[in-house]
Amino acid sequence: MGSKEATQTAPHTYDELRKRLQGNLSAYAPGQARIARLLLDDLPGVAVRSLADNAKKAGVHSSSLVRFAKSLGFEGYPALAHMCREQLSEQAHLIDRFDQVSRIDQIDDDHTQPAHAADDRTPQAAHDLSRDIARTFSTMNPTAWQQAIEALAHTDAVYVCGMQKCFSPAYLLSYLLHMARNHVYLLDSPTGNLLAQIRDINPGDVLVAISIRQYTRQTVQTVLHAKEHGAVIIAITDAPSSPLAAAADYAFFAECEGPYLFRSLVGIIAIAESLAGEVSLKLGEHTRSQLLQDERLIADFGLYQDE
Repeated sequence: MGSKEATQTAPHTYDELRKRLQGNLSAYAPGQARIARLLLDDLPGVAVRSLADNAKKAGVHSSSLVRFAKSLGFEGYPALAHMCREQLSEQAHLIDRFDQVSRIDQIDDDHTQPAHAADDRTPQAAHDLSRDIARTFSTMNPTAWQQAIEALAHTDAVYVCGMQKCFSPAYLLSYLLHMARNHVYLLDSPTGNLLAQIRDINPGDVLVAISIRQYTRQTVQTVLHAKEHGAVIIAITDAPSSPLAAAADYAFFAECEGPYLFRSLVGIIAIAESLAGEVSLKLGEHTRSQLLQDERLIADFGLYQDE
């Protein structure tokens, strides 16, 4: 199955496993890459399916999946599956708490709200989108989260990049961060000035890149350029197999499977707002000073309509 067949020391945690798979993803043979993506992106399925079913899902023979597990340093496939089940169990605690609260809220709503028409999807949509947020934060690595906040608070400059549908959360994040600190720059491809903007990224600066499948080429190229030039990369994306995650110092994964045809951005927006909010708390008095300056400028320019 290719050059990555050599046995390594088994990872001690799923996070170590995820980083190893991400780092090797581009070097794996096609069958290995399909197994790796399955382990990265479909943890719930891997944890509950049989060896044969997971092999079928990855499009490989069962023996290939066993060899892949051994090449990672596990004694066999059962040890790999056990790690996946343990990780899934940890993530499930927050979801269970969310579902319990949701059931209580639903009981209250049933007693206080008028009956809805049979085709009214609003209550279900609200539940689905709320669940996306709960799932998003259930996968968060607390240490990585705090380190990302520190980087955003104390770097000289922050750059934010998001294209296509991810431009809106990128704009929101840059706007909110700029309320808390100076030198926050939105990389804006529509102006045609992207190359000139990324030229200014220096070692130690932070780039926050936002993209979900299908990943925009310019966002991926911007990440690789910034990484090569010593920037700290924070990725907000939808899956551990994302090309952004492989290059990131800190990667956060949003649940994007909403109730409608298009993919949901509520998880990404929740991450963006939370990052900006935590940075503002971290900077404390500096953020307060920034906001006072903003208020003076708003008053001087008469920005808002009088009520």
